[in-house]
Amino acid sequence: MTTEDFKRDILRLQPRLQRVAERIVGDPDSAADAVQEAVITLWEQRSLLKSQDLEKLAPTVAIYSIDGRLLKSQNNNLDKINLANLTPGLYLIKVRMNDGKEFSEKIVVK
Repeated sequence: MTTEDFKRDILRLQPRLQRVAERIVGDPDSAADAVQEAVITLWEQRSLLKSQDLEKLAPTVAIYSIDGRLLKSQNNNLDKINLANLTPGLYLIKVRMNDGKEFSEKIVVK
């Protein structure tokens, strides 16, 4: 992937990724850090990327109870993660990239 391809296909997604990350972690600073780490990882691996392969990079978002039970997993439509059916309490959200990297954050549902 060329620098121009990276700008066109990856960097243009950064604002959307930021919004999704903020909804997941609930904190703009933590969300910005997670998105920045993801973009840096993609930049470092840009020689392996092809524009047509970007769909394969979609992360999986999983919500766990504090005792480790998987409650919900989603890898599409990440703009809309419905937390309404969760009872108030502490949860763990994990975002797993296809390269195996994971980002975790605790959230409180009120």
